[in-house]
Amino acid sequence: IVTVEDVLTFYIPNTFTPDGDNLNQMFSPVFTSGIDPMNFHMIIFDRWGNILFESFNPQVGWTGTYGDQGIVEDGTYIWSIEFKETMSDKKHTHNGHVTILK
Repeated sequence: IVTVEDVLTFYIPNTFTPDGDNLNQMFSPVFTSGIDPMNFHMIIFDRWGNILFESFNPQVGWTGTYGDQGIVEDGTYIWSIEFKETMSDKKHTHNGHVTILK
């Protein structure tokens, strides 16, 4: 009997360029396997702790906008991501930063 277990594989980019050239337009973690999409939460903060973006869907990333104010200024923003594995009830929390370059 061979048991095949799902392996958690992902990476989180640290820079994106929402400049309209259709390349690297959105910030989102890239999951290739092992994530439970029903248990995902991502928040993007500015340097003062204001929430700029929130997503509960790993397929929906941040385009660098804040409300109806358009794309935020170039700079570094803080993210927090929580998700659960598919092969167990283990919950992961990761924090980091992302830089916007236009």
